[in-house]
Amino acid sequence: MENGDKAVFSYTQRFDKWDVNASNVRVSAEEIKNAYTQVDAKLVEVIKESAENYLETIHILNKRTGSVRSIDIVNELGYSKPSVSIAMKNLREKGFITIDEGGHILLTDEGQRQATDVFEKHTILTNWLVSLGVDKEIAQEDACRMEHDMSDETFMALKAHILG
Repeated sequence: MENGDKAVFSYTQRFDKWDVNASNVRVSAEEIKNAYTQVDAKLVEVIKESAENYLETIHILNKRTGSVRSIDIVNELGYSKPSVSIAMKNLREKGFITIDEGGHILLTDEGQRQATDVFEKHTILTNWLVSLGVDKEIAQEDACRMEHDMSDETFMALKAHILG
């Protein structure tokens, strides 16, 4: 049990007068699966899109500067430090990133794969829209939306068409 769990248990006992411990607050895999099926599909997509945007940003910053820390992401995206911190915790728990002792964020193999996929979609779609006469800033914004909603099959067909 981690210190965070111990603290929650201690405060729950102290303030709620409930004798809580690891055995009486366990949630089964079935309960988690059932809860997940009740979550709105749009919310799941928004969360997935957010994770992909963070992974892409880490990839871009790493290419640009060679290393990435949370503050770099804050500065790049204009998000609050707590929001980025929570996102990095979630990405770390999902196995997409690791954070070294110096606070440098590193993409795992899976994180790198996802970041590269999103970056490729974004780049190809942006360049294509610009070639059609769309303003570059608008093209980047539109590509960002499109990259998350487009199926892999559609993207591969579009990519083959665009790149010849």
